[in-house]
Amino acid sequence: MSAQKKDPVPSSGREIVGKNNPAVASTVDPAALALLTGQVRNLLAFHQEMGLAAYPAAPALRQFLTRRLQRPPSRPSSKPLPAPTSAEQDRRPQGSPGPPPQQAVQQTVQQQLKALNQEIAHCRCCTTQDTPSSAILGQGSPTPLLLVVGDCCIGTPSEKGLIWGKEEDAMLWRMMQAIGLNQSSVYVTNAIKCPQPRHVQPRSLMEHSCFSHLEKEIQIIRPTLICAMGDSVTQALLKTKAPLARLRGSFRPYRSPQGDRVKIMPTYHPRLLLQHPEMKQATWKDLQAVQKMLQASSHLT
Repeated sequence: MSAQKKDPVPSSGREIVGKNNPAVASTVDPAALALLTGQVRNLLAFHQEMGLAAYPAAPALRQFLTRRLQRPPSRPSSKPLPAPTSAEQDRRPQGSPGPPPQQAVQQTVQQQLKALNQEIAHCRCCTTQDTPSSAILGQGSPTPLLLVVGDCCIGTPSEKGLIWGKEEDAMLWRMMQAIGLNQSSVYVTNAIKCPQPRHVQPRSLMEHSCFSHLEKEIQIIRPTLICAMGDSVTQALLKTKAPLARLRGSFRPYRSPQGDRVKIMPTYHPRLLLQHPEMKQATWKDLQAVQKMLQASSHLT
């Protein structure tokens, strides 16, 4: 009597990669796997911090997790493409300018931001700035997928290079990592460039002095999407007195001084989330909407 036929799918992932599926083994990058593992760990930690204790086991998710690993399609040939013939080269348009290189665009934006930062460093429009070095300047990619705008830094930063504070900045970058962004794809800045004492109301300062610097910054960066964190900066950008609780959760239209239309997602500031953890779930919904918008714009894959 013949032996019973065995399941062709082995129970060990190591067997799949190492023995029965050499094509997969040749494509596994240990560095990329380690990076992915770290990103998943950060995402899970952020979800726990936001109060998510479990994930809904939808039928589609169960099917995805339980389906058998199939052999990947054969890798395309690495044979180089043949060089174009002289006739093909003659048919190409001569002297047609191509799109500007990304590096050139970044350099131009960086130069403009540098000039603006020098202007901010020597600003004397209000009495809160004592020395030119007290201004906290924006940081991140000059051509970002997302522009994050906060109100200001409260108190004196404990370390150089912080936007809001050690705990606030750490929470911000956990938020960005959770939606697939990092410092190379985000630019973070404040509406008020100088650290403020706790008794100052930021909105009045934004409307009269510092807000013009933020408008110039937006004009230079020309973002396609803005995440406004905090009620004062949201109200100043949208020119409204409506509370943040009513404004958040939906994209709001913003028109820059030069006429560009930009979408703004208002949400809560990390400073508030540290004081009121119960607001984290609402913030997570706002971030998910930002992520979907970026994906719909084909910025993220």
